[in-house]
Amino acid sequence: MTWTSRYALVVALVAIVLAGALGTLVAGVWRPSVQTSQTSTPRLSTPTNTSTPQHPAGVSTSSSRPPARTSSPPPATQPVVQGFARTFRSYEELVNVVKESLSSSRFSLAADTLTTLGFVTPIVTVTPTATVPSPKTVAIPLILSSKQSVEGVAAEYGVGRAPAFSKTNVQVAGVDEADIVKTDGKYIYVARGNEVVVVKAYPPSSLGVECRIKFNGSVRGLFIAGNRLVVIVMPLPIMPLAIAETTAGEVTVIKTVTITRTVTAPGTTTTTATTPPSTTTVRIPLPVTPWGPPSYNTTVYVYDVSSVGSPKLVLNVSVSGQYVTSRMIGDCVYVIASMPIKLVKDYVPLPTINGAPVSPSRIAFLGPDVRYTFTTVLAINVRDLKYLDNVFMVGSSAWVYVSTSNMYILSPRWAEFRDVFTEVVKALLPKLPGDVSARVEGVLNSSAPWSIKVRRAADIVADWFNRLSREERLKVLREYTKTVNDVIRGLSLDETVIYRFSLRGLNVTAEAKGAVPGMVLDQFSMDEYGGYFRVATTSRNYVVEGSGWVRAKRFNNVYILDMNLTVVGRLEGLAPGERVYAARYLGDLMYLVTYRSIDPLFGIDLSNPREPKVIGFLKIPGYSEYLHPYGDKYLIGVGYSGGSGFRGCVKVSLFDISDPSNITEVSKVVLKDYHCSPLFRDHKAFLINPEKGYIAFPVACGRAVDGVAVVEDGDGFLRLKGVVPLPGGVRELYIGDYMYAVSHVAIKVVSDKDLGEVAQISLTTR
Repeated sequence: MTWTSRYALVVALVAIVLAGALGTLVAGVWRPSVQTSQTSTPRLSTPTNTSTPQHPAGVSTSSSRPPARTSSPPPATQPVVQGFARTFRSYEELVNVVKESLSSSRFSLAADTLTTLGFVTPIVTVTPTATVPSPKTVAIPLILSSKQSVEGVAAEYGVGRAPAFSKTNVQVAGVDEADIVKTDGKYIYVARGNEVVVVKAYPPSSLGVECRIKFNGSVRGLFIAGNRLVVIVMPLPIMPLAIAETTAGEVTVIKTVTITRTVTAPGTTTTTATTPPSTTTVRIPLPVTPWGPPSYNTTVYVYDVSSVGSPKLVLNVSVSGQYVTSRMIGDCVYVIASMPIKLVKDYVPLPTINGAPVSPSRIAFLGPDVRYTFTTVLAINVRDLKYLDNVFMVGSSAWVYVSTSNMYILSPRWAEFRDVFTEVVKALLPKLPGDVSARVEGVLNSSAPWSIKVRRAADIVADWFNRLSREERLKVLREYTKTVNDVIRGLSLDETVIYRFSLRGLNVTAEAKGAVPGMVLDQFSMDEYGGYFRVATTSRNYVVEGSGWVRAKRFNNVYILDMNLTVVGRLEGLAPGERVYAARYLGDLMYLVTYRSIDPLFGIDLSNPREPKVIGFLKIPGYSEYLHPYGDKYLIGVGYSGGSGFRGCVKVSLFDISDPSNITEVSKVVLKDYHCSPLFRDHKAFLINPEKGYIAFPVACGRAVDGVAVVEDGDGFLRLKGVVPLPGGVRELYIGDYMYAVSHVAIKVVSDKDLGEVAQISLTTR
């Protein structure tokens, strides 16, 4: 058999696919469109307590259902699982679903090296403490205009006419987002490391630290609502306690460990339990908590800050899993935590609430998926302190979009080479002679390793092909190559699964599930409007070049889905070879930035959900990382200026979008001394003061001192007002006529008229 003759059919069966896929497909399994309708389930009953120890499958016990929750205080109500979701009738059913998903996926959710070990991870909660510092001082005296006085400012604030102040830059009006810096117009709350620093901010003459609240972990975000402060904390990783099975209901501790458990409800005490420095047998009910190494949990603390100097802890709730994101609508805070599902032997660790495992009967299952996670949406009413944990078994959580009535969780999937190969083989087998097709199918259905099966199948086809005449070979090559190309042309290498949950107070209900080709950049790639969900993606699709070679190429797309998450409109193939860098939805219009060497800004009409179309297009050097509407006429873009072989400097563009079919860049500012900004990673670093006509955002990585750039607009003309020097600046806000630049170590106050420094305080001084 010659190399040429073997190569001909191998290309038809394997190599064409390999050219575009091998080395680019790293995880996940490609699937076709996802079914979005299932049967409904009845209202869940309240879990009852049980004292029967629970154990992994295979250990003798009267019941293998995990213990019901025994933590306090209990949720306000039990969730209602509706739509297509269902719950598990038993722990065994949950384990079987996980096993089935593993058998259909090439990527195991369990580590082979852990199949002989179980893990128990203690959940550690340490009571935070509030400390009141010594009397504060103002580092730099207050600077006032000739029309003001310190007494006048204080008197104005004292009678309740508080000055205007900025809120966190959020995506959806009425849906607040947690941030590391918050203000209520009088105080500034700063999350720095393992503490929250509360600073008296207004008037600037009283600038100083009021108190510090310390935690055993990293503060990930804050909310402030009236006299309630919400703090989201992820403790430091907890290394697991390894265990080995012995008799029923017992495990042998094989590592000495000290476990400290603290209940933070008023009037309780801290208890510390230390195992002796020798191997000891203890009774531990299984399943308990997620195995490490290491393990995480997310804790939400709610404080009453009526007396800011002495904040009072009124509620804390801990859930297993890593913090994903959070939102606040009215008095309800929604915190999302994600815990990967693991299979160790026949044991699937369950998520926990305040250390107690969640009953499988309270876990909503949203149908077959890959790379399962337990996603917990913890809903807390910060006024009456009632809360409810809503637990779902879904794909991994990547990006989240929240409207005032719905939450969308997006999960990425990547295609796998075997699945693409299977599609090609399915199309080619009917074209082979009957005996050859049967032999190939028999090999592929054998128990041999997959790589060996492919090689044997290729040998069978090549042997048949070599026996043909030259004319027959050419005919077969043309026909088979066309078939392969038809199968893989346009085949997406990745897709995004979308889950929709309705929000009704504390109840979070699974409503729909769908999928679109491609990957999503960030939350601004998504939007809900007029009963439709819109999403922009960048997909990698196979393309067949004129030479016959197949490769993956990027395309950008916009999909419009109804509330059942069925695609009703699509706009595909935008800017081939580029990817989405920024997106913004403004009602029936959408603005989309893609980039490779220049910045194409698309204006897209979404007024007809079934026929979205490009109506405007602008190409300029560089690209925008973030887009923000400015009035009803302009769009601000913040990104890079571009250049030969590099991104260039930080650039602010002002686009006139009064005529979406004729988008123009009317003004720009290039910050030549700066090359990056925290804004490009987090939109909450952006500040806009429309009343006074300026925007601000931190800048860094420059030849000058890092700080906060302030750019003002003068009727369609941008001008750099200045940069407030502040190393490590991460946020900025305004209260009245003052702008506050915030870093992890200091706050600097400047007048918004001339950016002259008014006051400054260190956040590190004790």
